[in-house]
Amino acid sequence: MNDRRRTPVAFGNSMREGEFAVLFVGVPVTGAIPRIADPDELQRMIDGIARAALLSAD
Repeated sequence: MNDRRRTPVAFGNSMREGEFAVLFVGVPVTGAIPRIADPDELQRMIDGIARAALLSAD
C-alpha cells in the first residue's frame, strides 16, 4: 500500500465508531492556506483515493 492510501486508512482507523474528523490537506505548519484552482475537483480526487484505500483495506 502506498503512502497516499496508507495515510487515510491510518487516519480512519484512529477514529472511534460514530466520531467525525476533518483532514486538512496541503496546509503547512504555518497555517497558510494555499491557493487551489479547483477545490471541488481536489476534493473529488481525495475522496476517490480515500474510498479506494478503504475498500482495498478489507
